Amino acid sequence: APLSEPNTMVSGRWLKVVTAGGDDGAKGPRVRSSHVLSSISGRDGEVWLVGGEAEARIPVGMTAYKLTILSKPGSGARSLEGSWEAFPPETSEVAPPPRNAHAQAAIGPLIYVFGGRNEIEEGEGVLQDLWTFNTETKQWKEVHQCGDDDDGIPESRSYATACSCAGRFYLFGGCGANGRLSDLWCFDPEKGSWRRLPDPPGLKGRGGPTLEGMSSSDNGGRDEAEARLLLFAGFAGEETKDLLTFSLASEEWTVHTAPAEVVPRSVCQSFVTGGEGNGRMICYGGEVEPSSLGHAGAGSFSSEVLAIDAAGEVTTVEMQVGDGTKGPEPRGWGSAAAIFPNCGLVYGGLTGSDENPERLGDAWALLVIE
Repeated sequence: APLSEPNTMVSGRWLKVVTAGGDDGAKGPRVRSSHVLSSISGRDGEVWLVGGEAEARIPVGMTAYKLTILSKPGSGARSLEGSWEAFPPETSEVAPPPRNAHAQAAIGPLIYVFGGRNEIEEGEGVLQDLWTFNTETKQWKEVHQCGDDDDGIPESRSYATACSCAGRFYLFGGCGANGRLSDLWCFDPEKGSWRRLPDPPGLKGRGGPTLEGMSSSDNGGRDEAEARLLLFAGFAGEETKDLLTFSLASEEWTVHTAPAEVVPRSVCQSFVTGGEGNGRMICYGGEVEPSSLGHAGAGSFSSEVLAIDAAGEVTTVEMQVGDGTKGPEPRGWGSAAAIFPNCGLVYGGLTGSDENPERLGDAWALLVIE
């Protein structure tokens, strides 16, 4: 399905998030990559961070970090004030093993965490477990997994991606024991079971793709009539810019064509704006050239911001820079989540080069203006 010309101008503005003690404050998560951020439906100005690595392939632990934004992104603001709280796994009766490169999304007050890896050597320590973290009680709980049919449950994997939509948890792709994957799964919390959905047509297996859900209801609702999953990019032996949407009602994929000027990429930072089915997936940065050293190095990264709507239309977000405000460094391997209906939070990631890979510990708000 070819894309039509964008008919809506989208612009954006970066706001530095200033927290007590600076980026490396004692209560904050400090530098890391391959972590995941989640926002909780109905709680504006709040985001949660789980997992990741401060050194290549070495998990930093399962402390859950809560960032509360204490000021709103007004038109004249150049920064936002925030405050971190840390909830170490020792405060929970049980807790998952440390991990990075896991898949994560929130449904109601629960953050779901699937898989990831917890060993240094490539191909080792890939996980298949599913946990929830309750953001109200601050307790971890392992979820017993079963399948609806002979497909069973998703295999062990890392560098997969997940989102929530219409009250369910969706998991796509990643790196399995026998190579990169291109399978789509749905976990239904009410049934407590997985179901495998149709694979995207002709799509190579990949790690580091971008997946977001858009529903005509609130994040916690179960209205699937207009709900869509948006799948973009990922590393499939090379950087890609594949763009597809998946209808939850018909369970059918639609293949779109990203504009020629969009550079192939993977491991982007993304979040969804708006609501009532009129939102967009905002996709920031990503790796545009892989590292020659693999995960031990750093490739080349983008600072571009894209907006993709539920019909698969891509618009480049024109970022406003003024008053000496400098936006974040180009990066990939970080994470983002919505903090207000028109604003997302980006934290950490990887930048630099093979000679000097640098993991980041900075927080930025991306205000989207339409």
